[in-house]
Amino acid sequence: MSLLTPTDKVVEPSNQLSYRVIRSSRKTLAVYVYPSGEIVVRSPKQCSDFEIRRHVQSRERWITKTLTAFLEMPGQLNLSYETGEAHAYLGELYPLLLATGKTRQAAIKEDKFQVCVRPGDETAHIKTTLVNWYRQQATAVFSRRLDFCYKAFSHVDVKKPKLKCRLMKARWGSCSSEGDVTLNLELIKHPIHVIDYVITHELCHLIEFNHSARFYELMVQAIPTWKQSKADLEKGVFLYGSF
Repeated sequence: MSLLTPTDKVVEPSNQLSYRVIRSSRKTLAVYVYPSGEIVVRSPKQCSDFEIRRHVQSRERWITKTLTAFLEMPGQLNLSYETGEAHAYLGELYPLLLATGKTRQAAIKEDKFQVCVRPGDETAHIKTTLVNWYRQQATAVFSRRLDFCYKAFSHVDVKKPKLKCRLMKARWGSCSSEGDVTLNLELIKHPIHVIDYVITHELCHLIEFNHSARFYELMVQAIPTWKQSKADLEKGVFLYGSF
């Protein structure tokens, strides 16, 4: 699905950083840098080009540092869904073992990712079977981890959010103005402490919407090791591949 809207445009400021602007009903400005090298600014509809440009310039050092880090990382793993290929679940890698049968199903057995597909099935069917299995696991795992992470906020007047799970191209998690938290299905490939980091990040946003000093104070209180977890998440992107 394209992220472009009629209000999007590419801007090339004097510092030579090219970025794409996506205007929406959000309340704050945010800059996102992706492994592909793309820079995206998500902006409230009412923000002027000048305000956006000034915000990008204020983040120039971080943007350059992040782009450099991505360049130094190995290329992202492209999954082929063939027998023997390693697939991740909760931070562990399991070799894929394909078999044929009457029904499509997947399970981790005997330290292998055993996937059964129908005779004549193509790669797309194998992928769909795996994604459906991941989704079932994520529904249960994410719910348990939300219960666990929410305990760190027992002293704060914040309602436990409703939890959703879906594939997202640009985010690991998000929270809505209604208090719902959505997690990226890809997270189920990562270790529990990484999942807890993303959930905690979104819970903190229910209290402090911006990435302010107060927000990071909440993060440290709830999960003191969040910086290491964030680094592990970024490494995992290149180790585990994506759907």
